[in-house]
Parts: sequence; structure tokens; C-alpha cells
Amino acid sequence: TVLFFIAYTVKKGASAPRHFPQKLNTIIIEGDVDCKNKTNEALSLLEEKAIENYNTVKKYVGKINCVEKGSGMYAYETPPRYQVGKNTYYYSTTTWYAGTIVHDACHSKLYNDYHREHPISSVPSNIWMGKNAEQKCLDIQYEASQKIGADEEELSTIKNAINTNYWDVPLSERNW
Repeated sequence: TVLFFIAYTVKKGASAPRHFPQKLNTIIIEGDVDCKNKTNEALSLLEEKAIENYNTVKKYVGKINCVEKGSGMYAYETPPRYQVGKNTYYYSTTTWYAGTIVHDACHSKLYNDYHREHPISSVPSNIWMGKNAEQKCLDIQYEASQKIGADEEELSTIKNAINTNYWDVPLSERNW
């Protein structure tokens, strides 16, 4: 199993970047041994079977931190952080977990691409959150999940998730 870590290189006299570099080569994984193992399995699956999605994850997710509950993407942090609940990283299948990483990388991409194109503006929430953003990220998750071999039940769940308004559930109440 390969472990992923992040390193920044800052020239002498230069300040650290306000936002993450254009391309991340590695990802920090914070959590217990199970978290690290499950995360590395999911990332390895993406690297093996969905390289484009894997490259997007590497570029737009700098940290994955495992928690008891409360999955969500903190795209505005440096580096962008995917907080993932135990029900997602531990109890779900590797294909499901990998798909969620791709999904949240999509949110980070939406946020950070807008920020790069409009550096003096704050990013409107509807650019990277809400129903339209969720549909974009679900579509990308579905495509990646097909590539990595998710079963029909998982694919159906992704396809129908837009009808649940799951994104309206407060972070503290999310059990995934």
C-alpha cells in the first residue's frame, strides 16, 4: 500500500501560497490506521482504473481527514480538505469511498477554478454548493464509479441521490 503525503516548496524569501499549488503530487491522510489503509485502497483503485479522476483528486484535494461522522469538503482551506465520516471510509465498499473522494474533489475544483479565474472576488456558494453543483459532482462520481467497477446498487444510489437534498443536512447531523 502506498501512503500519500503533501509537501510544499517555497522559494527563499517568498511567502507560502494563499491557496494550494496548481498541482498537488501527494495527499495528507489524517486518521487512524484503518482510515489510512482504506483511503490508500480507494486512491489506489482510482489511480489504477480512473486515472483522470485520480489526477483531479491529486490536484484539488490536499488532505483527507477521517472523523467519526460529518463528511464534507472544505475547498477554501489550504490545502483543500475532504473530511470523511467513518460510515463512508470504513463501513462502505472501496468503490463507494473512492467515488465520494472524486465527488468532493469536484466541489473543490469548482471552488478553486472560480477563485483562480476571479482572484479578487469571493466564491459565490452556488458555484460549488447547492443542487446544480451537486448534480455536476454526482455525474462525475457516477462516471468514475463505473470505471472502478461499482455495482448496480451503488450506481443507482448515485444516480438517484439528487432527489434526496442530502446537501441540506447540516454537517453536524451527517452520519456518512
